[in-house]
Amino acid sequence: MPEGEDTGLAEAAVGQAGIGVREAFAATARALGCGMPDLTWYFASGRAADVMLALLALELVWLWRVRGSALLTAFAVVAPGALIVLGLRGALTGAAWPLVALPLALALPAHLLDLARRPPGGRRASDQAY
Repeated sequence: MPEGEDTGLAEAAVGQAGIGVREAFAATARALGCGMPDLTWYFASGRAADVMLALLALELVWLWRVRGSALLTAFAVVAPGALIVLGLRGALTGAAWPLVALPLALALPAHLLDLARRPPGGRRASDQAY
C-alpha cells in the first residue's frame, strides 16, 4: 500500500453520522483488509478478565501446592493482581464506579501487606540456590 493511502480512513469513518470510535476502527480494519476477528464482545463481557482471574487462581494453587508456600503467603502474592483484575472487569462491564474503585483501592494495601510479609532482602529460604 502506498504511503499515506490509509490516511484519514478512521477520521472519515468517525465523521459519518452516528458512528463511534469502536466502529471507526472496525471500519478502518475492514478497509485496510485486516482479517482480525472482532473481540469486542470478549472484552466488553468481562470474559478477558475472567480468564486472567482463572490464571491467577491457578498461580495460587501452584504457589501453594507445587512450590510449597503457605496458603496465606500464596494468597498475599496473588491478591493484589486479582484485585486489579476485578477492578478491570468492573470497568469493562460498565459496573458502577464504586465497584471499579474499591478493588483498585484495596490492591495497594494488599501489595504493601505482601511486601511486609517478605523477609529482608526479598528472598525466601526456599528460593536460595544450592
